[in-house]
Amino acid sequence: MLSTVARTYGANLDKPNEIVRRQACRLPWAWDGLCFAVPMHRSDYLGLRDVANEQVPSVVSGIAWARDERGNTVANLSASAYIEYANHPRHDLPTNELTVYARFKRNGSGDIYGGITCNIWGEGSPYTTWALGDAVGGAGEIHADVTAPTAGDPHATADSAVVPTTQYVAAFLRWRSAAFHTLDVLGERGQSIYSLTDDEITTGPLLYEAGKGIRINGNEQEPPDSFNARYSQVLVWKRKLSNVEMTAIVADPFGWYSPRRETVTLAAPFPVGPGLVGQGIVMVGPGGWS
Repeated sequence: MLSTVARTYGANLDKPNEIVRRQACRLPWAWDGLCFAVPMHRSDYLGLRDVANEQVPSVVSGIAWARDERGNTVANLSASAYIEYANHPRHDLPTNELTVYARFKRNGSGDIYGGITCNIWGEGSPYTTWALGDAVGGAGEIHADVTAPTAGDPHATADSAVVPTTQYVAAFLRWRSAAFHTLDVLGERGQSIYSLTDDEITTGPLLYEAGKGIRINGNEQEPPDSFNARYSQVLVWKRKLSNVEMTAIVADPFGWYSPRRETVTLAAPFPVGPGLVGQGIVMVGPGGWS
């Protein structure tokens, strides 16, 4: 006889307190090629660590913790607030393919060219290796940049229309060498809000400035210009996610580190369960088993 016990860890849109990896999570494929991953799943430094590299941030400036509409923890980074992660070898792994993803909700206007997330190059050209950021008005018209090594300046998509302040959105920068890179912004229900393709082909490999790390809610400037949003998570892969993978992340945003449902199966040659005592099972007290 088989007796099955199932344990459920909550709805797909609820952040767990623990981090699980690869086959233990609901979206194990998300760990393939993962170079940077900040879950913001709890309101302390553990919630800000890059769990792909077990690295805590080197700079935390102006952060305030908040909750989303479902009570999940988010990092509220207003204009002038930002987080920085010191350079790590895995941050520089994207060479001929790249995906950058940020899930956030705009608070309102930010700085001109305020950064959502970027891999810093410096205050002069080419500024960043890759970036998601605001446009010149600082009003939430975002674009995606990938720097072509031979060009010296970043290739950028056109600016999107204004990203809403009424919902969490998922912004994806995706690129493969010798191709156009794209910016996709999806809403909470997976609906496409904006989809833009750059008009210039970028050919890799990507180049990196020695010693420069990754910022969240900041661009390459010193001090950085900020976007002004509540952030749920930020991830970077050294591969280009497919459309199916992109929409799967949006449908289950915490599935890349949430435990999958656990099923425990017990096999025995006799009935197992309360009131079904068989040979070899001895009651040891009210409701107890031995």
